[in-house]
Amino acid sequence: MRYTFFVILLSTSTLILGQDDQNFCLANQSYHIIILGSSTAAGTGPLSADSTWVNRYRSFLQEINSNNLVTNLAIGGTTTYHIMPDWFAPPSNRPATNPNNNVSQAITLGADAIIVNMPSNDASNNFGVDEQIFNFQSIAAVADSANIPVWICTTQPKTPFGAIQDAIQIGVRDSIFSTFGNMAIDFWNGIALPSNDIDPMFDSGDGTHLNDTAHGILFNRVRDKNILSEIFQPDQGTDFAMENYIITNPNFCGDSATIIQGEIINLAEDEFSDIYIVHDIYYSSSTTPITYYDTISGGLNICESIIFEFSVNTLAEGYYSILSTLSSPNDTILGNNYSSLLNFTTQAAPNLNPQNDTICKDEMAFLSVDFENTDTIFWYKNLTDLIPIGNGNNFTTPATDITQSYFAEGINGDLFFKESLFTTNNSNKNWNGVMINLVAHETLTLDSFSLKMEDIGTQGVVAYFKNGTYKSFENDATAWTFWGVDSVEVLGSGNFHNVNFGSKILEQGDTLGIYFHLENGGARLSYNDATDWISRFTDELEVQSGSGITHTFGIIYFPRDWNGEVFYHYGFNPEGDCSSGRMEISAIVSKPIINLGNDTIIFSNQNISLNGGANFTEYYWDGTLGEQFYNISATTFGIGIHKVTLEAINEFGCIAFDTIEITITEFVSISNEQFIENNFQVFPNPTADFISIKNLNSTLVEVQLFDLYGKKKFENIVVENIEITVKHFSKGIYFLHLSSEYGWGVKKILIE
Repeated sequence: MRYTFFVILLSTSTLILGQDDQNFCLANQSYHIIILGSSTAAGTGPLSADSTWVNRYRSFLQEINSNNLVTNLAIGGTTTYHIMPDWFAPPSNRPATNPNNNVSQAITLGADAIIVNMPSNDASNNFGVDEQIFNFQSIAAVADSANIPVWICTTQPKTPFGAIQDAIQIGVRDSIFSTFGNMAIDFWNGIALPSNDIDPMFDSGDGTHLNDTAHGILFNRVRDKNILSEIFQPDQGTDFAMENYIITNPNFCGDSATIIQGEIINLAEDEFSDIYIVHDIYYSSSTTPITYYDTISGGLNICESIIFEFSVNTLAEGYYSILSTLSSPNDTILGNNYSSLLNFTTQAAPNLNPQNDTICKDEMAFLSVDFENTDTIFWYKNLTDLIPIGNGNNFTTPATDITQSYFAEGINGDLFFKESLFTTNNSNKNWNGVMINLVAHETLTLDSFSLKMEDIGTQGVVAYFKNGTYKSFENDATAWTFWGVDSVEVLGSGNFHNVNFGSKILEQGDTLGIYFHLENGGARLSYNDATDWISRFTDELEVQSGSGITHTFGIIYFPRDWNGEVFYHYGFNPEGDCSSGRMEISAIVSKPIINLGNDTIIFSNQNISLNGGANFTEYYWDGTLGEQFYNISATTFGIGIHKVTLEAINEFGCIAFDTIEITITEFVSISNEQFIENNFQVFPNPTADFISIKNLNSTLVEVQLFDLYGKKKFENIVVENIEITVKHFSKGIYFLHLSSEYGWGVKKILIE
């Protein structure tokens, strides 16, 4: 089996150190951010816990690296004095530090950075500008001694607030900007009105706390500080790493250009030596790989990423294994120089051989295809139609009187759309049991699940289901139906494993409660803390997480965010996993035509041969089977008008007809009719009253008019023009005979 590989390097690079979500180095390092503050940071105000700026920021950081940690030490009512270090002795009439929620605790917990959010409690207690700024500076200095940077959020507006308090708020706001510069985070502008009140569109309703929309603004401003990029410290030396190795256009039946895309990242200092890439492509019918080489000239800057692509012809059916390896002269860390191994199998593409059909007018055509490697064949009326009009290797068309094209398409694979819905990889709890709800937004079929498991070894995953929500039925085993058990081998803690309990159909609008637990009571599944329901959506499915449940139907831990994925399929996908493309097949309407020629006249001593045409298999002359040519003898037929009919049948069984009139006369011949055309004008013809003859040569002419049976009706010799009155003659065919010293001719005249 032949196979060919083509390699094309298409590289682009971007150096982005200032944007956390685009700083490639950050995905390879984890950080611990600690929040100090009061009720705003603690989450008061928004209707949904997911909307608080802290939780949004936590999600943002964990999308960069799931191991990033945000610890929130904020408590409602906290002032700057509460978060001072443990050793701080407050002035009289000032609160003591809170050792569980202060900067000392943040240092103890191993913060990589600290964010302080103190909106208005100090001003409410009439703590002045200078003492607040002193406290902020002290907190930053203590953290700096531990090499921990601190970002200070400004004060926030409050409605209503006294004139003294407003003055304190504005003074602290301005002093934070001037004192901390880029380490200050603006929580005031755009939130406050010129009156220093909260803009009503951002007020949660109590005049103090901000709503969901405002917290979105606060999150954006924290995010835009790019704290992770600020605290990132690259490794020394050179470390090029291979990342994100994927197939960008996977195809069940392969592709002439399967695109493999990889990414190389510089995780250490700037390095400008060339990077060499080796691509090894293994194919099942070959014992040695096909190897290609690429070079990235000039190296990469710190945290710079470069994308490379190459294409592989995978149309040949078989097993493929593809690996890329980088090398560079100064690279000191080699363990991350290898891509992941891409293993996949392709099947032979569908192949169709179309068979046209030729039919007669107003018949149905029988179209068909010969096929190979094809699971399903669909038929379409037009090339771009989305809905097929038939299936199978045969298709009978409607009756038609014109040639029409149809299109057949061979399909391999499943005839539905396959999708999945993933929750989260973030987890901080491990327990043996979790309940979730699945809500179908359109009819679909559940196929399988993937669960994150903590404990290594062979684990039996038990599944139950319940029609309707699981809420209020967590401890009621009688409300649940046993679904099945699937065993998996857990080789590494914290990995996801697929389980299958058989398919289940959900109709649009259905809610299905699901309960997973492990057979081993001491084994554990993984999930994350939550503060409320967390719903995730595709257009077809919603996953509502959920509750932790002890083994079995035991203690309820609500809410919990389940670590898992739901695999399902839905709808009708006429393209399957791969397609032959649409093949044109024609219903050809055969419309045979016979042309025996114009009606004609022969003399009584002549013969004529009629030609029925060569495209027929049977010829019926006046109802009698004959040959292609039909000979007529004037002697046999006799004087008069004779109608001859031909019915001919072609190879497709289609019939054609034609008729010709042959007039046999004793007197005339039309062989010299051109003589008349050159020397006379005869008009009108047909006529009812008269025949005008104009002599173009002014020579002596003999004029004779005969009826069909040779009887002379008029005769004269003239030099000039002549007009013959015929209005009393019987209707029918007559023959005008003109002769002179230049020749003679006969013209057929019709009297109506």
